[in-house]
Amino acid sequence: MAEIPGAPKPLIPAFIRDAVFWEVWIVILATAVAIVSAVPEATPPVAGAAAAPAAAAEFSWQKKTSIALSLLIAGCTLVKLLGQFGKKRQDERPTDLEGCLHTLYAILLDGTGSDVAKQGLRLTIHRPVGDGAELEQVVDYVGDNRSAAKCVGRKFPAQSGIIGKAYRENKPLTAKRVNPDYQAYLDELISIWSYTESHAKARDKAAMAWMGIPIADGQSGKVLGILYGDSTNPEFFNAVKLNLAILACGGIARFVVRRYK
Repeated sequence: MAEIPGAPKPLIPAFIRDAVFWEVWIVILATAVAIVSAVPEATPPVAGAAAAPAAAAEFSWQKKTSIALSLLIAGCTLVKLLGQFGKKRQDERPTDLEGCLHTLYAILLDGTGSDVAKQGLRLTIHRPVGDGAELEQVVDYVGDNRSAAKCVGRKFPAQSGIIGKAYRENKPLTAKRVNPDYQAYLDELISIWSYTESHAKARDKAAMAWMGIPIADGQSGKVLGILYGDSTNPEFFNAVKLNLAILACGGIARFVVRRYK
């Protein structure tokens, strides 16, 4: 069964992925080599009389060289393994879905001319997690950049918001703010869209219209994800744009089934 992959948890800790970590690691490695080089010469394991100074020096140098090479080989192996692992994790991320969103973004804005910036259109995709109890954002917003923060991995209760309703009812929905007043907007989110007060206050204040469309498997009917869009123009999601987005979701669903089965 195909599923939209979520943003993978960073199994490699952030400090390891930071370039500063490797700079510190190199310094530690160099220090270790210096310490090994400073180790006093050991008496070679020769039975009987004391060994000649030249033999002792040769034995000590071989030991130090062996330890230093072992440290270097271990370090290079670690770097290679982490690089390969990081590439594999990158390949697992659903960033290819961003290409679908960029295409849909351009289509929905067609005909707006020089008013593109005034539309404040953003698109993203959520997927059901926790047996459908929550919806997780799997890609950052495509379009208007009024939110500079990374949003991948955010989770929302499936019983609230337009994406929750679109998911539960498995049908496309659009809505717009009834009242431009902010307090009235909060009341609207709580009373109509089942948000808690804290969740309502965390919503984007600039959004005036929303869209939620199920991305469903054409054969099984299973909802694989939800396309979410919002706009600062309360009249943006008209019937024409909704129909275009529905058609696009059909294509995205087929792509997901082939890509992630």
